[in-house]
Amino acid sequence: MSPTPGERTADDPERGDRAFKLPAEIVSRPQQFVEPHLVLPNGQQPNNASNQELNGRVWKTWSLNSPWDPAKHTLTQLVDTVVKQWDR
Repeated sequence: MSPTPGERTADDPERGDRAFKLPAEIVSRPQQFVEPHLVLPNGQQPNNASNQELNGRVWKTWSLNSPWDPAKHTLTQLVDTVVKQWDR
């Protein structure tokens, strides 16, 4: 079965994993990570991008401008915010 237009497949080089480093108690926005090869839809890097090792794997992290607040928002909403930033 062929993917629909805009759908990403597992072997798509623009598709990438995302990760979050979650503390036991979430009192502020957790740090977010994506695979280092990803760029924004405009082809640029996000603000203050840097690579960091997390569990033996290199990830890209960046300065995410988001009003996400653990007292008001869910982790699902944070994941959606991160995914939308990289959506093509």
